[in-house]
Amino acid sequence: MTKLLILGICLASTWTGMTFMFRQQNVTGSTEAIAMAQNQKPSSSKLTLLALPEPLFIENLVVAKDQSIFAVEGFDRSRVFKIAADGSSYEVIATGLEGPNSVGLDSLGNLYVTEYSGNRVSKIDSNGVVSRFADVELGPQNIAIDTADNIYVSYFGHGSDSGDRVSKITPTGEVSTFANIKVPNGMGFDEQGNLYVVTTYDAEVHRVSPQGSVTLWANIPQQGLIGGSATWANGQLFVATLSNNTIESIRDGVVTTLAGALDTGPDPRIQATFNNPLGIAFNAARNALYVTQYYQDNAAIRVIQLP
Repeated sequence: MTKLLILGICLASTWTGMTFMFRQQNVTGSTEAIAMAQNQKPSSSKLTLLALPEPLFIENLVVAKDQSIFAVEGFDRSRVFKIAADGSSYEVIATGLEGPNSVGLDSLGNLYVTEYSGNRVSKIDSNGVVSRFADVELGPQNIAIDTADNIYVSYFGHGSDSGDRVSKITPTGEVSTFANIKVPNGMGFDEQGNLYVVTTYDAEVHRVSPQGSVTLWANIPQQGLIGGSATWANGQLFVATLSNNTIESIRDGVVTTLAGALDTGPDPRIQATFNNPLGIAFNAARNALYVTQYYQDNAAIRVIQLP
């Protein structure tokens, strides 16, 4: 049976030099809401809830080889932090960024962060030094990194949702247009180097070849803004849909709901459903999917254990 682990990530009143500890609680949910087919509801399951009083509003995340989690907290606090693999503590590693929106990790352990309001990509090296890496178009949002450590950035644009392209940034910081796609959002690379790009409003998934050729690959059934991130693993693309409140799995262009529905229980962290899922990432072993929710009352990292 697919298992769901919920990590509630929360704040205290001050930050610098502090470590934040979690209290752990085991609960049994009335539904698991991890479905291998549309609208399927498996039987009850045991959930692990790690919670503190106040949530972090995580925009996006990436999981390192040692299972530690790097995440960005967007416009309200504009920080980047590192969370221990077991959720027992975290530390702020960068502040003062301008609307950090997404984060990626290259093969050398460097972090790259898109800054929506700053129209740039910043680099945080393995020693924690923050530098301005590249200036980009208006309103950068998601980020993906290929096996050669080239960085790809999608755009929402500013004001008029004017983002219409994906940029490629070389490891030396040279920026060029890689593909033209209307308001692109979440992205992920397959094993052959094809980039899959989810559009924000049209709920389309485009496949972009290594040479930049764009083809329509899938359409996601939608109830509104898709708006979430995407990641590729095990021959399929996983997409967090912001308004649908679902995690979608797409294989060979066929869309299947993996998890989620509108929250119906008194505590959405315990009910294994999603409310505004936004960030999504796999661990190094590709057997656990990490999902964040951007919502004031139930911000959390949920870990879906896959077969």
